[in-house]
Amino acid sequence: MLLIVLIAMLLAGLIIGIILLGIQLWMLTVALNQYLQGQTTGSWQLVIISGLVLIGGIIV
Repeated sequence: MLLIVLIAMLLAGLIIGIILLGIQLWMLTVALNQYLQGQTTGSWQLVIISGLVLIGGIIV
């Protein structure tokens, strides 16, 4: 029973990590597209949010 709980916790952490990675890559892609189009104000906000997601993933 304990093994099943540990496997479930491991899979939940892995799924959350994959979702956060996907969101982070999406935000960086949008920020790069905005930056290349000359819209630098919104792109820096996305880069900062992406950095916060990275820091949150490292801390957890």
